[in-house]
Amino acid sequence: GHATVSAGLSDKLSWFGLQRLRRVNVTLADGRVELLHASPRSQRAQTSTRFTNAKFVLKVAMDVHLSRREACALRVMQGVHAVPRLECASEHVLLIEHVGDPVREDNLPADYRAQVTELLRQLSSRGVRHNDLWKDDTSLPSLFVTELVVDRLGVLRAVDFNTATVNGSYACDVGIRATALPPRLEHTFK
Repeated sequence: GHATVSAGLSDKLSWFGLQRLRRVNVTLADGRVELLHASPRSQRAQTSTRFTNAKFVLKVAMDVHLSRREACALRVMQGVHAVPRLECASEHVLLIEHVGDPVREDNLPADYRAQVTELLRQLSSRGVRHNDLWKDDTSLPSLFVTELVVDRLGVLRAVDFNTATVNGSYACDVGIRATALPPRLEHTFK
């Protein structure tokens, strides 16, 4: 089957239905169409479904507060290389720049300590706390269970700001306007 939906994504498809989607076409504001595929990360996600390609990550959040919080933190951090660029956002949907691959032993930058220190300094300078950079998972070394990715230049970048605070607040009332109109989404069930 094929369904075309817009920003009211959660009204048209159930959460369970979203998790069955395998690919999504996103029409950008300039008319370009990007094909994104279901992310393996979506299989274990409890709060969002993700679709990715080499350029973008589309996140559909079950909880509107989590998507608003992430959008707010990313807007505050716009222009800072340490975080992905927010392309556009609506109530449950975020289209974000795809910035890299998960940190692994074979892609860990030699200067990762200095990079993490600088990344945290940049977040702090804008009043942003990620609040979820390291996970509690004793089965893996803590550096490899993070919300950090490595870009193609070997630079660490922080992702997944849905638990972030801005100026100490989860409400994120910083008076920032939306970055763009929501993308038109065409979902193809496969």
